[in-house]
Amino acid sequence: DTLSFQYDKYVDFFDFNNKVDMRLVFRDSKVRVSDIMVFASGLKNNAFFQMNKDRDLKISGIVSGTVNEQQGDDLILQLNGNTRLSGSLSTSDLTRPGLQRIFFRRNRLQSDMLTLREIIPNFSLPPNFDRLGEIEYSGGINLLFSDFIIFGDLKTNLGDACLDMAFQDISNGFGSANYEGNLSLTNFD
Repeated sequence: DTLSFQYDKYVDFFDFNNKVDMRLVFRDSKVRVSDIMVFASGLKNNAFFQMNKDRDLKISGIVSGTVNEQQGDDLILQLNGNTRLSGSLSTSDLTRPGLQRIFFRRNRLQSDMLTLREIIPNFSLPPNFDRLGEIEYSGGINLLFSDFIIFGDLKTNLGDACLDMAFQDISNGFGSANYEGNLSLTNFD
């Protein structure tokens, strides 16, 4: 596990979030979610980070860039034991409330509906979604903290789905969000 900083001059530390490049190499590391919030103070009011601040995130991979512009490659993230995300990500504006964005690319997500309800704020889908059981998703996810865009393939205990959907205004939960896009089901019970 390694953390290194790169900067042009000492005064760059006065604008640390935008001018100091970091390179983090993780090897089966554990990071408390609240520790991430120290470096990206804009996340302190984010419902996901608030809800999970006392949880450990297990991480492997390389993250580089400034606090406000990061790139993660060959990442494996595990939260709450049952939820695992692998692939790459990029982030922007993490310290700017309302502008934060996280983009997951070439990813694979493994979890189940019960665990997702536990770690995602306001994730209030009807109880019959629990019948999906174990889920595996491959594709991309754009998380804009008020909007959620997902495009890829989903495999569940009930069948498979192809998703290209946008959920807008998720701040009050998925149940009150606006939905648009396409959902195709295959061999779905």
